[in-house]
Amino acid sequence: MADPREVLEGNWKNLLKYPNVLNTGIGTKIIGGIDTKIPCITIYVKKKVHEKLLATTDLLPKKLESIPIDVVELNTEDWVLGDTEVSQRPPATQRRIAGGVRK
Repeated sequence: MADPREVLEGNWKNLLKYPNVLNTGIGTKIIGGIDTKIPCITIYVKKKVHEKLLATTDLLPKKLESIPIDVVELNTEDWVLGDTEVSQRPPATQRRIAGGVRK
């Protein structure tokens, strides 16, 4: 299986171009509220929309390379969406600034 961090590093700019996408990250796949412990790329969206209601060009991929995608809806009522100095940097730099440790 490919390294999720490397896959995200090569795709994060394109993922942010999808409508409704706020940010991306690395996590584990959650299905029905249960953590499967399967590494995944997490895509944070303003609102989850059923795929039948989306244009095919707006559908997020189910996997990138061999890495599953998990879509998570964020409650944006308590904060204002906007770019920050950190959000404009590549994921590896964001992790370093936030104190994340690469395994």
